[in-house]
Amino acid sequence: SISSILGIVTTFMTFSLLAIILRKVGIEIGWGMQFQQPIFLMLMIIILTLFILNLLGFYKINLFNKLSNILNAYLLKTNTVFVEGFFSGVLVTLLATPCTAPLVGTAISFALTSNYITTVFIFSLMGLGMALPYFVILIRPSIILYLPKPGKWMNKIKYILAFFLFCTVLWLGDILTGFYEKDYTYVTKENGN
Repeated sequence: SISSILGIVTTFMTFSLLAIILRKVGIEIGWGMQFQQPIFLMLMIIILTLFILNLLGFYKINLFNKLSNILNAYLLKTNTVFVEGFFSGVLVTLLATPCTAPLVGTAISFALTSNYITTVFIFSLMGLGMALPYFVILIRPSIILYLPKPGKWMNKIKYILAFFLFCTVLWLGDILTGFYEKDYTYVTKENGN
């Protein structure tokens, strides 16, 4: 839990520092701007498609195990559980944070337009808030007994999750084609066709 908390909070602090650096060099940023970039949309479609194929068992990604073993062997010389937990926290943050935009969009917009101390403070609070379930587990480990146990239900739910990820790919594809339809309409109007 501690390593996952550190992974989450570190990722949010990295977000805040990146936001400050980008503002310092004169680049205006906002939350959700990445969905206005066709390259980002294509990259997300590729990543989600690969994730769906992995989820359905077409191949297995052992990236985090390999990465944690490399870091353990060469850099940290410590328990791999810590490294895996840390990267699990980073991954949870990267995957879940964009989904929170409707709930935290106003706070992030305020953070991105405020002074640097406020930006770091808001991102820190968001990281601590996202890590709250891990704090609860630290304080009361017995709560884990109430969580569902691994079993056959996990094999069934992966198909449901793959379906929802496929819906997300379709949605991103629809947004992406919207960019190209706008460009095509503009070009044809400009040419008089």
